[in-house]
Amino acid sequence: MQIINRLTLLFAAISATSITSFAQTGSNAANVPADSTSLMLAEVVVKASPVIHKSDRDLFIPSAEAVKQSNNGLSLLQNIQIPTLVVNTVLESVSNPSGDVQLRINGREASINEIKALLPESIVRVEYHENPGLRYNDANAVLDFIVRNPTVGGSVMADAMYWMQAKPSGNLDVSLKLNRGKGQFGFSIYDQLRNSLEMYREYDETVHFPDGSTLLRNESPKGGKYDDNLIWSTADYSYIDPDKTTFYASLSLIHRTPLSIGYDGLMSSSLVNPDGTSTSIEPSYLSVEQRNPFSSPSLNLYLDKKIGERQSIVVDFVAQYTKSRSESSYDETSASDGTAATDIGTRIKDSNWSFGLETDYIRQWRRSRLTAGITWNGYFNRSTYVTSGNTDYHQRQNKLYGFAEYMQTLGPVTATLGIGAEYNDQYLRETGRSLHSWHAKPQLTVTWRKDWSTLKLTANTRTRTPSLSETNPTMQQIDRFQFQTGNPELKGYSTWQAIINWGQSFKRFDSSVQLGYWSTSGNAVAPTYFWDGDDYLIKTFTNGHRNSSWWWRASASIDIIPDWLSVNGYVYMKRSYSRGPGYSHQHTSWSGHAYASLSHWGFQLTFSYRRASTFLEGEVLSRSESVNSIMLSYTWRNWQFATGMMMPFGRYDQETTQLNHDYAYRQIMRSDFIERMGIVKVSYNFKWGKQKQGAQKLIDAGPESMTSTAAGR
Repeated sequence: MQIINRLTLLFAAISATSITSFAQTGSNAANVPADSTSLMLAEVVVKASPVIHKSDRDLFIPSAEAVKQSNNGLSLLQNIQIPTLVVNTVLESVSNPSGDVQLRINGREASINEIKALLPESIVRVEYHENPGLRYNDANAVLDFIVRNPTVGGSVMADAMYWMQAKPSGNLDVSLKLNRGKGQFGFSIYDQLRNSLEMYREYDETVHFPDGSTLLRNESPKGGKYDDNLIWSTADYSYIDPDKTTFYASLSLIHRTPLSIGYDGLMSSSLVNPDGTSTSIEPSYLSVEQRNPFSSPSLNLYLDKKIGERQSIVVDFVAQYTKSRSESSYDETSASDGTAATDIGTRIKDSNWSFGLETDYIRQWRRSRLTAGITWNGYFNRSTYVTSGNTDYHQRQNKLYGFAEYMQTLGPVTATLGIGAEYNDQYLRETGRSLHSWHAKPQLTVTWRKDWSTLKLTANTRTRTPSLSETNPTMQQIDRFQFQTGNPELKGYSTWQAIINWGQSFKRFDSSVQLGYWSTSGNAVAPTYFWDGDDYLIKTFTNGHRNSSWWWRASASIDIIPDWLSVNGYVYMKRSYSRGPGYSHQHTSWSGHAYASLSHWGFQLTFSYRRASTFLEGEVLSRSESVNSIMLSYTWRNWQFATGMMMPFGRYDQETTQLNHDYAYRQIMRSDFIERMGIVKVSYNFKWGKQKQGAQKLIDAGPESMTSTAAGR
């Protein structure tokens, strides 16, 4: 609660600041130049404002000072200071209170590495879709970087970050862009080194046996390590003929070896008998590890063809091949004589193809817009269970999604109404089982805007389909008494949510208050445990569960001294409920984020503090990492030098808690090396050539690979 009190006081202080200069309003217009500093919107005109609220998104325009203090697209996003976003330039992540945020460049889906390869000067604006429309098909939130590229010459960017701890770790990025006429060639490479970083966990579990006895186990950490070495490279070409044709092609490769995490500990156990007496069990040394190395090349082809005044046909194609392994091990040895008590290993090899093809039609009028499209995603997977006699399983899944969305502005009100339909076909060759399902996905957004105030109501539905591991019936052993098997009878399910948001915008102050409700249908998928006899606990997955939550959130951003001192942050409270066969749980989560930046004379001092939200799904509570950092940077010509510290306050942790009656556990992952870890960064940007409008990719077919997960703990 001390953390929440600090965040609440920060927000209250921000909100209490009196700002008397209001945003200017004016007449309507339909078209907006990408690099305009006075944007004419269908709803309202805001001159020289850092944020412009539209009916379906917020537009953030980088200030000259923000561009000057940034060395790539990710650091510019941090310097733009969107109140509900958490941007971590050290751990290289972007999230909001509801989870991960989808990143895009000129409309096409992009990786965090592609965002880092953007020149800050090339970014015209950042569009934030907190409640994306049907075109984005179930994305939690979308950040779209609108950029322009040089017409001649090119650019070179390089960025090196070193983590100052015992084992060499850090990142190295290099990006090259070459331009000629209407075409641009690009090449980028990213190298990540996380070599045997020290990690450990605090772990305890409770097992209730059918005979009424209870096993209590507590693990004292003795060590552990984390490895995540990755190399990513991409080559791309874009051709732009303004108002006629845009073509984009890229070839990428990701190679990750290994991605692994392991823990060692001393397990103390006791057995509580049905009559209440307790029996101590000899301690044992425990070692668990999970590994997931993979290689994945991909091809992306994109075409945007203008077919008339304010009309476009957009086609996007993605093909990706993934070759991966998923491995887990569980070893217990006697603490007294070292004899092996349990030795379990699981190894799965995956080989899969995924394809995506999307076609959209977009028609714009002065006060309205129509968007319609159809998307096909195909997944073809072969999983070889090496530890189960090299048994092969082949799974095929096809998704067909179509939608139509219409937006209309009438005075201060803008309404967007859409309907989508998703059809899923899933087939497992070895069992001969085929599953078919379809879901309707309506969405409505109504926005009222007058001067400085914006009121928005959004209601939509989404769909979720079972994963490969949830549907594969192969039996996997987890430890000496636990086993896991998938359920090929699983069906997809729907979720729906309603959100009301009230925002206020002034010259140097921007704030919002949000209230929302989210719920699944009654056939949500979640893990279920049952006993097979007295000795074996089986984990599987079933429909018939329900999750719901309501929340409120308050956020604010203020320039205390323009171009010198600014702060932003949010406070978020969520009340969650989950119900299923034999259980009912509820949980309240408080979280928030605070960010401050002080800039002058080429120096920039930043401070970030984030308390992560806890998610309740089924019988599992999970909370991602809560982090804080302080950084000092200096920009000189094309160079930027920075140093700082991760976790100058508090302890690093991630937490998972299972509330099941038969098998309950609590795991806290910690890492001493992140706490008070020093960071050094050096960046160099050099560019030449004039500016022109870049490729405006509006859609992305974007399939994700279907890969197996070895059961582990």
